[in-house]
Amino acid sequence: MNPPEKVDIRSTDGASVIYRDVISLNSPQEEIRVLHLESGSGSSLLKCTLHRVSLQSVQAPSYEALSYTWGNENDRRAVVVNGYLVDVTFNLYSALCRLRREDGTRVLWIDALCINQTDLDERAQQVRLMRNIYTMCDQTVIWIGEPLEDLLPTWEILNEDDSTSIDQIFHAFANLRLLSSGHLSEQPLFIDMTGEEFSYYIPWWTRVWTVQEIILPPKATFIYGPISVDMSCLLEAFANLSRHMFEPCCSEVFSRCNFRVRKCFRKLGSVLTNIKNMRTSHDNGTNVDLWEALTTFRARHATDHRDKVHGILGLVNSWLGQPIVPNYRTTTEAIYCQAAIFTATGSQSLLPLHFPLQKHACPNLPSWCVDWTAASGLADQLNVYQWSQQPFKAFSIQQADRCHIVPHADNRILEVRGRRCDRVASVGKICQGDEPNEKRKAYCDWFLLAELHRDPSRMYRSGCSYFEAFWKCLCWDMILHMSETAGWINGLTLNTTFFVTDSGYLGLGPPGTNVGDEVWCLFGGHMPFILRPVATTREAVLGPGQKRLHQVLGICYVHGIMNGEVTNDESIPEEVLYLA
Repeated sequence: MNPPEKVDIRSTDGASVIYRDVISLNSPQEEIRVLHLESGSGSSLLKCTLHRVSLQSVQAPSYEALSYTWGNENDRRAVVVNGYLVDVTFNLYSALCRLRREDGTRVLWIDALCINQTDLDERAQQVRLMRNIYTMCDQTVIWIGEPLEDLLPTWEILNEDDSTSIDQIFHAFANLRLLSSGHLSEQPLFIDMTGEEFSYYIPWWTRVWTVQEIILPPKATFIYGPISVDMSCLLEAFANLSRHMFEPCCSEVFSRCNFRVRKCFRKLGSVLTNIKNMRTSHDNGTNVDLWEALTTFRARHATDHRDKVHGILGLVNSWLGQPIVPNYRTTTEAIYCQAAIFTATGSQSLLPLHFPLQKHACPNLPSWCVDWTAASGLADQLNVYQWSQQPFKAFSIQQADRCHIVPHADNRILEVRGRRCDRVASVGKICQGDEPNEKRKAYCDWFLLAELHRDPSRMYRSGCSYFEAFWKCLCWDMILHMSETAGWINGLTLNTTFFVTDSGYLGLGPPGTNVGDEVWCLFGGHMPFILRPVATTREAVLGPGQKRLHQVLGICYVHGIMNGEVTNDESIPEEVLYLA
């Protein structure tokens, strides 16, 4: 018998051969392809066939969804698909080897094979079905990976010790089962754990697509080499760990644990907490909007930057308008702008502008748009963002009907309204990093900038002394007495700079703030914004008459205007601005 012909599924010609008999998928019927993995054992060739099924059929199709990371695209192995040899990544190959039954066919949904990846329209159409694909599957099989020795050096946590063995992997999963059932101090293996150490660093935990693959299905099973553990056991283990690790009953035991293990548990615990909370919301039918999904899983990575948005759409069940439709024929910048405008117009607020706006892989984004490729590195700056959502209403509730958000120029310019507060007259050092000496230098510089060394008791615009205004500025006026300020100041001043306005207002702003920038209260914002006048537009862009463009640097705290003093002051003219 002649060996099967080999085709490249990554090419258009190769894909047309593989998907020839199941080429067209009926979108209204929500058709998908499933993979029938034939039985076999040992080193025999993996064989499978593709079949079309409809998610809307009277008898729902039965299949398991495979969740995994594609792995190294250059490390590939051959499997037989519809009678042809096809190269798949080694990670997928090893998963299929583990999942193949010795007797009986196994029906799987696997994105790399069940979706024609060369067809951009089909990719987008199938991404729209992801919520149903994972909700309707029998379970998700989560392939963490094969513990092969030659892969161990790629895992950062093992760079000091590559002696991990199957025994340690078994101990890791055994300990998880034990942790799900009692106190840490009752677990004899807890002090000597090593297998858990590298689990957080395996790529599966960091990818954006894997989020919905664990949240949406009715059941999920983690498989790592020859060992498996149910998702409910894993979630309960870390919930139990969180309950006990700092309590008197178990804190001493946890403190004696290896530092790297403790660090790993904290990080993995944080990841699993987000997953558990979102899964609970899904199970209870709680509303999850686009912005919540984006910010919750902002740290997840995607090979295609567009998938930072596409990869969480299946989690959203509360759309404030027409849902965003996946589109692989448009740019990353266009998708990020669409997500920001959708959130702003749907919520009638400038919520996306409160998020840190630094750019990373998308430097050409408008200044007001979040670059989600940078969001995973902004943990230290999110304190400011989180706090801006709660205590202040620089935009008074009385002005809610005046929120004005209109996109222009293919969603690259945002028309808003607001009132100009003041102009930045002087700027201090940026408070960066955790080094105490550097922080002290910044605080001393700010102290001098506010001229507190001359007369700290002089009257501030809001009626208090300049010294009181200064320390309330540093802690956003969150506390009642100076003795409580240390923790607040440490978090709220990180990666900020201090400024003084022409009128003598004191404020904290984003690190890029310069002399000449302006403080604005925009209708729809919870905080004032630092804006920078940049240019005037041509008539072709925004219609007749020249209009001044502004860049958004970010939110700021300005003592004395945080409770609607400017927003509600009718003596200050209301203006239309164009943010670029």
